Amino acid sequence: MTRLIRPRGITLRITLLGWAVTLLTLGVFAMIIVPEQKREFGMALESKAQGSVASIKGAASGAAVSEDYSAVVDQASQVLAGDAAIEYVVITKNDGFSIVVERSAWKTEQLGVAWHPEVRAATHSIGFSPLVGRRVFQYAYPFDYSSIPWGWIHIGLSLDAYDASVRRTYLSTAGLTFLCGILSPLIALLFASRLVRPLHVLHTAVEKLAQGDLHAHADVHSNDEIERLAQAFNGMAVTILGRNEILEAVGFAAERLLTAANPESVIAEVLGKLGKATGAGRACVLKFGTRDGLKELTLHGEWLSSGAISASEQWKRFPWQDEGMTHLWERMENGKMIATSPAAFPKALRDSIHPDVTFMLGLPIMVAGEFWGLIALDAFLGERVWGDAEKDSLRAVADMLGAAIARRFGEDALLQAKESAEAANRAKSNFLANMSHELRTPLNAILLYGEMLQEDAEAADNQETLADLSNIVLAGRRLRSLINDVLDLSKIEAGRAELHAESFAVGDMLNELMGIAGPLARQKNNKLVWCSEHRGLTMVADRMKLQQILLNLIGNACKFTENGLVTVAAAMSDRGRDWIQWRVQDTGIGISAEYREKLFRPFSQVDESSTRQFGGTGLGLAISQQLCQLMGGHIDLDTQPGRGSTFTVHLPLGSKPTAGLTEEEDRHTALALAGNGARS
Repeated sequence: MTRLIRPRGITLRITLLGWAVTLLTLGVFAMIIVPEQKREFGMALESKAQGSVASIKGAASGAAVSEDYSAVVDQASQVLAGDAAIEYVVITKNDGFSIVVERSAWKTEQLGVAWHPEVRAATHSIGFSPLVGRRVFQYAYPFDYSSIPWGWIHIGLSLDAYDASVRRTYLSTAGLTFLCGILSPLIALLFASRLVRPLHVLHTAVEKLAQGDLHAHADVHSNDEIERLAQAFNGMAVTILGRNEILEAVGFAAERLLTAANPESVIAEVLGKLGKATGAGRACVLKFGTRDGLKELTLHGEWLSSGAISASEQWKRFPWQDEGMTHLWERMENGKMIATSPAAFPKALRDSIHPDVTFMLGLPIMVAGEFWGLIALDAFLGERVWGDAEKDSLRAVADMLGAAIARRFGEDALLQAKESAEAANRAKSNFLANMSHELRTPLNAILLYGEMLQEDAEAADNQETLADLSNIVLAGRRLRSLINDVLDLSKIEAGRAELHAESFAVGDMLNELMGIAGPLARQKNNKLVWCSEHRGLTMVADRMKLQQILLNLIGNACKFTENGLVTVAAAMSDRGRDWIQWRVQDTGIGISAEYREKLFRPFSQVDESSTRQFGGTGLGLAISQQLCQLMGGHIDLDTQPGRGSTFTVHLPLGSKPTAGLTEEEDRHTALALAGNGARS
């Protein structure tokens, strides 16, 4: 509950505080004034009683001598008659004998010790009196005769006037308290509202700023601390707005410079955005150069505010070679920002600058670590104080411009290098194709004559000559194979390779491979087997190029395997029913991970020792991968050193699979089993 009623606003808190102070003040006032009033009322009664005692003392003195109390009674009766507030007069001797004089009669009576106490001192009190049966103000005065304690004079005064005065005091105090209790919160509320109104204005401005309204302004004129606080806020808002505009300009510059093909085409836009954001009168890009061996900065782009004058003539006549520029040149070439006023320049430099320029900011543009130029901002409205965040943001624009220029230089260099490389590659491919063709024609003639001579030697049973001719023919065939590989590679790289798609059965392709690759396997005593769960599957592809790919893979497997097993398999690919995978698996030496990445590069071997031991040109796998990619597929490799390798060719089928196994495929299967001796 306390949490629910806790004051929330400053106005309410000030109002409640004022109310509480008022009530507390009234409470203290009542605690002090009311008792004081009562004391004064009591003193008035005491004074009246003392006067009555003084008028009775003379008669009491005579009675003390003659013991004739009639004079005392008469005097007391006169006192009673003269003041209606006196209820009774009692004269008591020390032995308790008392004369009680009331308004209507008098009497003698033996009273107790309370009426003649041992301590002889004047006393007064308010209390119930049994003589009159009600509360009275009783005053007791010790009476001495000739310095002999004789007795006491008691005066009883009515409390009607006293009670009425006290009652009026309470009522007036309560009325004052009630009136102040009503008026104080109203006055406090009015005062608090006037006091808090500037705070509300400031709070509203702060909320607008927090919600993104960077133009928020607190219009406060209270001539106090709140107005000074509002002025500080307005200054902060202006600073934030300026920094935000600079950040927007930086973002704009980043977007334009980093996406434009030519950064120089957007310099004017970037300068305009930057100049407006910083409040500059003009902004320009100056490019560094030399003329006649002398350094200079020439205008390379410019933005002008309304009414501003171009800086073109200023920069043309600017004395760059003046001694006063040495320090500035060093800062610029080291990539350091320059923030200065023309007033700080020597007179020769100052006279070359437009007189309206009051402040200058220079942002060096570095390209690949070298000083390229400068972004210059000129102000006309007084010296500008730049914060570190603003300097960093502006420096970022210069850095981005430098990066964009460097990127352009790099792109130009890369484009030129790419064009040169492509031209060289085309020339190489054309040269290889032409040379391969020119070499293959005489080589075919040499092979033909060699085979003819080989037949003649066989007919003549000339074994010595036959062995030499066999070596010549074998070497020629290997050379022709190399020339064919080079020709294929050059055609692919030159973009002249052509595909001739035809439909064929997977089983037929496997049977052909077994017949061609069988001798390769037997050279190193390897067992060549094949398996396929989809022998009846039909695919559409370039049959000769697929056969070339698979024979290259089988040849590699047989070359790097000895007394082992080479398996050729065809199956549906995990890519779906529209794909087939051909797998060539061996139990040979395997390939280490460090050589796998370069395995499909032209003229690449596992290492030099493998080249010497197993031979080859390093073109087979490169040609196979490129032919496979030409047909829309690719080759994967799974290998471990010492445990063999598996090459998997992924190709699109080009047609839906057909069901069943034909009699012709059964016959090919039986022949393959008989020729190879195994099937997995």
